[in-house]
Parts: sequence; structure tokens; C-alpha cells
Amino acid sequence: MKVPRKIKACGAEYKVCFHRNLCGDKGQPLFGQADVNKYIINLEYGMDQQKKQEVVLHEILHIIDFNKGFNLGEKGVNNLTLELIQVIRDNKIKIS
Repeated sequence: MKVPRKIKACGAEYKVCFHRNLCGDKGQPLFGQADVNKYIINLEYGMDQQKKQEVVLHEILHIIDFNKGFNLGEKGVNNLTLELIQVIRDNKIKIS
């Protein structure tokens, strides 16, 4: 999956940045992080294609969750990500 430099979500444009050793606020390692205040999606560099697809979808769902007030939380976003990825893979849906 080739990740674009910018992703449009919820009426805004998010810059996509890759990092080595991406960490959260408490120093925990992360695969991705959506910063809705700075309009940036940070991704860990070097993920395989399958993981990259999951993480990009996960971060987009965080943006949607925040902007639409669904209040899914991390567990809800995780579950929705896994279910959507499974539907995409089971049905061989191509996302270019």
C-alpha cells in the first residue's frame, strides 16, 4: 500500500509523516498517531504492507471518531479497524 503524503478526512487535509521509533506521550512505542489539532498522521517507518494498511485505517477512524463525536475510544477504534480490515480482505476489496 502506497500511503499518500496527504489524506483528506472529515473536511480537512492531514499531512502524513513517517518516523523511526514513534512514541506516544508516555514514551510507549506506537505504530501510528493522529494529531487532530495539528492535522498530522504520524506513522512508524518500515511496517509491512498489511500492518501499514491496518494502521492507516485505524488512524483515519480516530479522526472520524473525534470529529463526529462517536466516542468509540481506543477499544472501539481497534475493534472497528479489525472488522473492516477483515471485510476488505475476505472480499478481496482493492483499495488503491
